[in-house]
Amino acid sequence: MDIEEIKKKKLLELMRRAHQQNNLQDLTQERDIISLVNKYLMLIRENLDEKAYERLMNVRIVNPELYARAVFLLFQMKSAGRLKGTIDDSKMKKFLMSLLPKERETKIIRK
Repeated sequence: MDIEEIKKKKLLELMRRAHQQNNLQDLTQERDIISLVNKYLMLIRENLDEKAYERLMNVRIVNPELYARAVFLLFQMKSAGRLKGTIDDSKMKKFLMSLLPKERETKIIRK
């Protein structure tokens, strides 16, 4: 073996280790976020009726980012005292729709 081959192997090994460490950090960050969202959900669960809770769980499966944002905003509203009473399915649907980005219609003008 010459020196160049040894350097290449060493570099590949270092790159593999760095990649594995990044993956571990990403996993721990995701776990932290998931546990935080679950804590928030437990606190706002008392303000959701059964249908609204089911809708939120369906959103969790389909669009996890929207779910996390919705739970966080509901928690903030509850902490600020703006969330009074229970949220039914129609209110939850409107709330989730308001969190979605507005889709712009594309118009093609031919001249």
